[in-house]
Amino acid sequence: MKYLFYFLLFASFTSCSNRREIVLDKIEDFQNEETEWNSLTAKILSSETANHKLGLYIEPGEFEQLIAEELREKGIVSVTVGNSEDCKNVEYRKDWENSIGTQYLKWTTCEKVKTKKGYIQSDSGPIEVYGIGNGWLTWIDKDPI
Repeated sequence: MKYLFYFLLFASFTSCSNRREIVLDKIEDFQNEETEWNSLTAKILSSETANHKLGLYIEPGEFEQLIAEELREKGIVSVTVGNSEDCKNVEYRKDWENSIGTQYLKWTTCEKVKTKKGYIQSDSGPIEVYGIGNGWLTWIDKDPI
């Protein structure tokens, strides 16, 4: 029984370590394309489709053709938009084929602390948040359900 406990402890530590490494690699990939993401986010915030469906999941095919194509190229499954004067955000759900969870990428004017570069929230819950900087963060939902 003692060995089983140590094995499970080691497995969860290794899984967490691998997950963080993968996420940090994804953040680096994002940073190389940040200008493109900023442009896409601006297009979405001014999109009639997005502004008619605030707070709802919007699939790429519901957007204007050029935005839809760009979303598909980036592996986006859905987008959620908030667009008020005091708080704007665009959250992208990625089609991330990996066993570490579902990745969300979010640009926001609402969460100054969590978007700060180097911020990490990784407690024992199913959500991990990583600040990228410049109003961007990524969060991982590890819940298998």
